[in-house]
Amino acid sequence: MGRLKKAIIFIFLLVSFMLTACGQANNNASNENSSPGNEEGGAETVEKDGLTFTAETEEKNETLIIRLILENTSDDSKVVEFSSGHQFDIVIRDEEGTKFYNFAEGKMFTQAIIKEELSPGDSLTFEDEWNYSHLTFESLKIGAKLNIYQIDGQPMDEQPYQLVIPYENNQ
Repeated sequence: MGRLKKAIIFIFLLVSFMLTACGQANNNASNENSSPGNEEGGAETVEKDGLTFTAETEEKNETLIIRLILENTSDDSKVVEFSSGHQFDIVIRDEEGTKFYNFAEGKMFTQAIIKEELSPGDSLTFEDEWNYSHLTFESLKIGAKLNIYQIDGQPMDEQPYQLVIPYENNQ
């Protein structure tokens, strides 16, 4: 009986560890100051605490390239920390809210603090591609968010680095 109990506890701990390594997406990205995107691409920007977050799109052969850039626009170095390998989220929906794509869905992320030091003028860039050749749509809303844990040792109480990029399919 003792071996069985130990085996059950081991399996429980192993499964618990694996589940904590799974990423979770937050689909609440929003921005009140959005402007229409287009087939050639679009960009949205938000600035806070000397950091500028830009989300831009580019279309190539029925593939949408989404680029997220965090630039240090201050005069001081900034240390940006992420609580896991799940450093960003991208969720693509149509105008009715139907989800077409979620970057984190089906992925597992490392559970390790990731520190990035950005000197003035330096930037971090994240990029993802989504092929939409199998879909028909008129417009999309692309939610993009950086999953920043803290900046310069100060925990993030809110998520200011999130945007929605409208995308119009002109085909």
